[in-house]
Amino acid sequence: MYILNKTPIFLEFLKRFMNKAGYVFKDENIQNRLFLHSKCNCKQKDCATVYLKSKKPFKKESTGINIFNTNKGFFVVHILDDGFFEFEALLYKKYPYKKEIDKFFNKIEK
Repeated sequence: MYILNKTPIFLEFLKRFMNKAGYVFKDENIQNRLFLHSKCNCKQKDCATVYLKSKKPFKKESTGINIFNTNKGFFVVHILDDGFFEFEALLYKKYPYKKEIDKFFNKIEK
């Protein structure tokens, strides 16, 4: 797991999205709770899915799937009780963070 501060563009995008979507991390900064785990390797140009992991498992009432249809694309937030957090972004023309995430994980894989 890697700290979100290593990808500042993604961190800022995630914070803004979570705030607008109504997700609240009570008494915690998101970067203290979630960590980068991996990215989707489907190689689709319109995919920028990132898998995050929480230090501690999520409560049952917090788990589930929420789909957000924006004017720029779809976002799927899938929260699992084992602490995984899938931030799926589809059909989005310009991901502000895609190059940063690709570069970060490609550097780690080498």
